[in-house]
Amino acid sequence: MIGSGLKETRRIMIRRALLLAAAAGVAHVLVVGAIDGVGLSTLTAALAASIAFALINSIGPSPRGGSGVHGIHATEASATLWRLTVSTASLVTAFIAILAVLGLATVILGPMADFYCAPAVPWRIEIAVFGAFALALLKQMAHRLRYANALDVLIYVSLFWIAPFYGFFSVPYFLAVNIVTPCPGRQLIDVLVAAAAMALAYVLAEATGTFL
Repeated sequence: MIGSGLKETRRIMIRRALLLAAAAGVAHVLVVGAIDGVGLSTLTAALAASIAFALINSIGPSPRGGSGVHGIHATEASATLWRLTVSTASLVTAFIAILAVLGLATVILGPMADFYCAPAVPWRIEIAVFGAFALALLKQMAHRLRYANALDVLIYVSLFWIAPFYGFFSVPYFLAVNIVTPCPGRQLIDVLVAAAAMALAYVLAEATGTFL
């Protein structure tokens, strides 16, 4: 039973990472096509990228920390440790997949620093943290309702004016974008601090959503 639970958790983790990587790749291609190809504005490109990212991102359910292994832990402490382990592994797996896809897309199509480092978009750690919290809270609450995937799309699209520039407030996407396309004046230490705070905000948002 434990073995099957671990396999299911790993399967969900890998599927989720591949979906995020595919969504990131498609979003990047749309941004390049919209700005360099068609000459659209930055916000229009952000809207197109948000719609594509949201649609792909909503294909599968978002896994919970203990997916597939509920009931195998003797204590709450062991269950918490398991959820933390799975969450960390999920972030690392998604980061590697997204970094590979964005790295390849950047080599072929270019880094699109004009988009990701747009001067009109403010760079603030607090925006990254608040965005991660708000997005996770909305998604957590939406997943308790019918048509959760459709609500997911609406949530992402409603934040199109800021979310694409912060990796859609996804920690692995945020890290990968800032590594592949480093922006002038944006220190790596600031990016790492923001990513860590975003991860914490995500955990707090899920707990808050569950409570509410």
